[in-house]
Amino acid sequence: ERGYEAAERRRGWEERRRHVSDMLIHARQAVCAAGLEVDWGAGVSEEEVFACCARMIQGAGALMPAFGIAPLAQGLHLVIGKEFSVRDNGAVVVPHDFRASEGVHPDTPERRPDPPRQERR
Repeated sequence: ERGYEAAERRRGWEERRRHVSDMLIHARQAVCAAGLEVDWGAGVSEEEVFACCARMIQGAGALMPAFGIAPLAQGLHLVIGKEFSVRDNGAVVVPHDFRASEGVHPDTPERRPDPPRQERR
């Protein structure tokens, strides 16, 4: 019976990894990135990857500038990790909790443009 339980756990793990792989492909295509991977060594969980990819897909066309994140990410190699950084190979590490639709990291104050000034006559 132990062998059966181990085989079931293995099948479940493989199925989750397939789902993660599919989600990474969809997110990479949505933002037009050259590559998208996960820094598993940083401790990013599968749930965090799913949530980050979903936000990337959702925000692909809804970010500032008006054209969305896709033109900003086009051709970049992106890595889902724990904090913003740029690796020696040029890959851009994006925190898993980055809110693409807000255009800011959740730990930084939200930046909104100043309202237009009205001229007095």
